[in-house]
Amino acid sequence: MHAILAARSDFSVGESILTTDRLVKIAKEAGETVVALTDTMSVTGMIDFSNNAKKAGLKPIIGVRLRLSDNPTWRPGEGEKKRHMPPDYFVTLYALTEAGIKAIYRLLTLANSEDRFYYTAKLGFEDLQKELWAQNDDLALMLGETNGLIAHPKVRDLIADFTRAGRTRIFAPLVPVNTPYFDRVTLLSIELAADGLAEPLVVRPALYDAGNADCQEIMAAIVENQRISDPWFKSAHNRDFHPLRLTDLMEEVKAAIPRLERRGAKNAPAFMFRRGLVNTRTLVDLVSFQWSKSPVSLPQMAPDEFAAVVAEVKKGWAQRFAQPTFGHQPSLQQLRDEYQPRLAYELEVLKKLNFSGYFLLVQDVVNFAKSNGILVGPGRGSVGGSLVAYLMGITDCDPIRFGLLFERFINPDRIDLPDADLDFMSERRHEIVEYLVGKYGEKRVAGVSNFGTLAAASAIRDVGRVTGIPERDYSVSKFVPKLHGANVPLPDCRAAVAEIDVFAKTYAPFWTIMERLEGTIRNFSQHAAGIVVGGVDLVDRGVVEKRKDSAVVCWDKTMVEEQGLVKMDILGLTTLDLIALTLSYIRERHGKRVNLLRIPLDDPKVLENFAKAMTTGIFQFESGGMRRLLKELGADGTITFDDITAATALYRPGPMESGMMDSYYLRKQGNEAVDYDHALMEPILSPTFGVIVYQEQVMQISRAIAGYSAAAADKLRKIMGKKLPEEMKKERSKFVEGCVATIGCKEEWAGALFDKIEGFAGYGFNKSHSVEYTLISYQSMWLKTYYPVEFFAASLTLMDQDKLPAILRDAKGLGIEIAPPDINLSTDRFEIVTDKKLTMPFQRIKGISSNTTVAILAARQAGEFKSKNDFIARVERRRCNVKHQDSLDKVGAFARIEPGTPSATDPVRVRDQIELLPGLIASHVPIDREMHTDKATKNAIAELVDEYIAAHGPGSAEPDGMPVKSTFGRNAKIMLISDAPNNEEDAGGLMGFSLSQNAVIDAMLTVGLARHDVYWTALLKRPKRGKTNQPAEIALYAPYLLREIEILRPTVIVLLGSTTVRYFFPDFKGKASESAGKVVYSKERDANFVIGFSPGEIYHDATKQQNMNDVFGAVSELL
Repeated sequence: MHAILAARSDFSVGESILTTDRLVKIAKEAGETVVALTDTMSVTGMIDFSNNAKKAGLKPIIGVRLRLSDNPTWRPGEGEKKRHMPPDYFVTLYALTEAGIKAIYRLLTLANSEDRFYYTAKLGFEDLQKELWAQNDDLALMLGETNGLIAHPKVRDLIADFTRAGRTRIFAPLVPVNTPYFDRVTLLSIELAADGLAEPLVVRPALYDAGNADCQEIMAAIVENQRISDPWFKSAHNRDFHPLRLTDLMEEVKAAIPRLERRGAKNAPAFMFRRGLVNTRTLVDLVSFQWSKSPVSLPQMAPDEFAAVVAEVKKGWAQRFAQPTFGHQPSLQQLRDEYQPRLAYELEVLKKLNFSGYFLLVQDVVNFAKSNGILVGPGRGSVGGSLVAYLMGITDCDPIRFGLLFERFINPDRIDLPDADLDFMSERRHEIVEYLVGKYGEKRVAGVSNFGTLAAASAIRDVGRVTGIPERDYSVSKFVPKLHGANVPLPDCRAAVAEIDVFAKTYAPFWTIMERLEGTIRNFSQHAAGIVVGGVDLVDRGVVEKRKDSAVVCWDKTMVEEQGLVKMDILGLTTLDLIALTLSYIRERHGKRVNLLRIPLDDPKVLENFAKAMTTGIFQFESGGMRRLLKELGADGTITFDDITAATALYRPGPMESGMMDSYYLRKQGNEAVDYDHALMEPILSPTFGVIVYQEQVMQISRAIAGYSAAAADKLRKIMGKKLPEEMKKERSKFVEGCVATIGCKEEWAGALFDKIEGFAGYGFNKSHSVEYTLISYQSMWLKTYYPVEFFAASLTLMDQDKLPAILRDAKGLGIEIAPPDINLSTDRFEIVTDKKLTMPFQRIKGISSNTTVAILAARQAGEFKSKNDFIARVERRRCNVKHQDSLDKVGAFARIEPGTPSATDPVRVRDQIELLPGLIASHVPIDREMHTDKATKNAIAELVDEYIAAHGPGSAEPDGMPVKSTFGRNAKIMLISDAPNNEEDAGGLMGFSLSQNAVIDAMLTVGLARHDVYWTALLKRPKRGKTNQPAEIALYAPYLLREIEILRPTVIVLLGSTTVRYFFPDFKGKASESAGKVVYSKERDANFVIGFSPGEIYHDATKQQNMNDVFGAVSELL
């Protein structure tokens, strides 16, 4: 007999918090030999559950709770609302055979169709009936232990319909839980069993582990976006829906029998329960289905797919090596000695593993894109390691030239299926997906599912929100650290961060719940790029659901492979749109078709721009930190494509925090010694100065030193990357033995080497990906170097508003003018007027849409506009109304054809242009006044301080600390606002006097300013209490700061802290230091705000002094 036949996992989102591995562990500890997973409208947990159960020696049974309705296509009619929807009834369907699980796939797919899905997925009784009739020996039906079909007024008729055409086993639930509801369910089941309509089955819901009912309810509140204090929040009466041992279940049954007799049971409940317990074994014995990995399913791409690949490779060989690609053309000897053996090896592996069809499929997608003018990236991910992919045109990355390994893409021992990642123009990605659906059929093409879990920070935040913990307290979630970019578990967060530990102690009961819910699934979503194309209808391999506007298989990226579905990542990359538009500008202006495959990778001018970090608008290299790394790499006067490639791999949290990044450039500069643990490692590591930068280097070392095969080396790489303790232990022994046998070293030396490599390997990056993406960045830089005006026109047309200021500054530095819209020159994109001048598009004017732009361009086809009146007479007024005309006038669009009006660049227009052309005006609004500094102003500030002290100073009714006074310079011209005084300023009682503020003073001195030129204050008037300023603190102090601004009426306000920046500009994105020197005009306060950052950042990174200099460079321009 078996006790756990109705368990749900956290794939029943919000209903259960049992992960599949935890459910199996509980079942094993309970002494069970069988455990059933019966998630609500989902079988997504099946694969992990089955694998875990088999590993534990348990028989896994797969079922599903189906939601049924009398009218599954119901939609509200006139006067109806959601509450009028017909009620739901649940049944549990168990898969007895392979055909049974496929029937479940079909049912769930139908339930998720547009016809059936409304708020939730559901089915009609007829839908279920059809499958039961067709698969009567393959499915068993239980009438639902919770909100079940057992309570339907016509349940007897429905049972008769279900069983009319076959031998479907129908079970009625006996639930021995002590509540009137479940007693009623059991009494109904006993009546059906007594009448021969169903077999009794003892079942019991299992939703959480013992003692965690509260956790489950809080998870439900999180999923439903409710608070547990809401009057409409549903709290379950039962607090014991956890998996029971069989002995405990028997005790419940014994207690239920006399209780049911007292309730008037007519049909011997004791006998029925005995039958129900026996039937737990009967049901289990009926189940022959055991999930196993499915064979690969791909479309048949050719009668002989391998022969087709060979033919494509031969064609590619002739084309690729007839001329240089990226400045490289292998010699005949290289082709004979290196390329031919590598090609033969790859083809042999493809033939052996039967992967030829996959290569043909990916090639088909790439060929479609290229033949339709859709730019394709040179490759992405490990596919760059394949010579076959290079010759077939799938990638533009020569793996032998760049030292890339085929085994990183396809392991000959077939550990994983191939997974080609492809980049396409972002604006045209949808055309690729539409092509796949059109060619291979909508039933065989779908996206890939994804699901989100509660990580450490979200567990604190979400549990805090739904339980009513004050936001000021649960905002401690912001302190959750990252370890090399990865999430840190809550227990470790508590140990590492004092504020989190205080929070955990303050809210101890809730902290336990947060720890328990961490890692629990909270929502389903769609993988951003994953697409599967099957050789069979996908419903044969899983559930096909509708997410947004596309079909999605129910498996995530790790599970699709287990079901024999091979994933491609079809990604949209905006940089490719930028490159395509730049090339289009070049064709239009110069009549040239630039072939970026023919540019060399050692172009001195391009490399010089990388060394100078002239990387605004260059994919991957725009951040301040990356620019600093490039300058370090170029500090010795040289920088190579290999250095730039290494930079993309090193500029990540792990390598930065471990010191690998610093070691690389210090060794390149000759400031750190380069050594190798063994001579055989030197040729592998010398290109990266002895630092293990790439995963491929781990693979090469294991082959050279420990005698690993290529496939075994890839397995080691994977194990080291994932840091699996058990696997690492096994692999260490194997590595040590291999070293001893291969190079004759001592075991201790080999073990130490393994440990050293392991430390690097955890941060090693995929070299194929680094090379491929660096090629894209290099192409962008080549275009920027040789066709700057075309590059800037494309960048400004495509980039988001927050990136525009940096691009404008860069263009200005190269002497390129970005002119306001012109009624006779502008279009729907940035137009190139001369080699040094661009004009803005019409639709960048606030309030002017693409429709208005089309109307203007249509009217202009008859000839240039002669005057504003001519424009008004010719343009369609319905699409270009008076308001549009006024905006065009304000930005200066008519200036060239309206004599006597200010030019488009006249300072009097700046105020309107900043408002109407957001992000595009680098000029500053001229403000015709000076900051108030007279005696009356100083007296008013003093009175404000006295007012604060009376309200919140020592001895007041609501004391909050003695304020640190503002510094009022004798020649004050500008206002500086810090987030809060630091401890030195607090001790001295005056803002601006501390060691950390010296960086600000130094920056002021570079532009001829001094301390006496500023009024220095802070958002908070005393030091912050914790790592961040809390909302309550800001709410207390902000009114005083705003009063200061009203009194002083400054024209220039410098914001020296991210809290202050976000207070005045709540929509600000990114780091304040990355936007240092940006000027934002505030119409409300008639002042120019300059974005700055806390000078404390310079203590940790001295190179940010230049950023602070940029802040006061902007101030100097304003003054």
